[in-house]
Amino acid sequence: MATGPEEASALLDGGEHAALRRWVQEAVPARVACLDVALKSLPEPKHLGVLSLDQPLYMVVHSASARLAPENGALIHTIKYLKPGERYDPQAVEHELESLLNRFQPGWQREVSEQQFLPHMNATNAIVQAHSGGLTGRPGPEVPGIRNLYMAGDWVGSAGQLASASLASARLAAQLACKQILPPKQTAVESDYSFTIGTR
Repeated sequence: MATGPEEASALLDGGEHAALRRWVQEAVPARVACLDVALKSLPEPKHLGVLSLDQPLYMVVHSASARLAPENGALIHTIKYLKPGERYDPQAVEHELESLLNRFQPGWQREVSEQQFLPHMNATNAIVQAHSGGLTGRPGPEVPGIRNLYMAGDWVGSAGQLASASLASARLAAQLACKQILPPKQTAVESDYSFTIGTR
């Protein structure tokens, strides 16, 4: 099952499975507000990334390092990280992200091809928490009390965060599943394929 803890819990025992309910209660998701803009050209090529030290703000021109826009065009992502449970005015946050663009990419409005504001995105299903043991304190992929059910996602296992955690937990879940149906020498996921999962 490759999904978040809340969705997984809702699908099993009507949300009453003890282990999954506990995982939901312990998980603190990271939410962000995003303003993405596609531009016909980039006003300020010197400013390709910004990470604020005193505000939870982030801006990056992802098209500078990947082919995400037509030639001479640009794709910029701006983000505000939200506190868990924070109440906020989406319009005010959108203006805040626009101000960030105004400061580092002045004149961007004249170059807009497309833009979208996403006020409440899930950045990760569970923040790594020291009090629960950090990465090693994360659940799964095996689900206690349910044989042959395995979890995969950015909140599962101890191998890094985000995509690294998702891929590593999926690989381990596949290995565990294969061991249930294949003889030990035929667990293809484990013996025939290998890849390195980076951390970020």
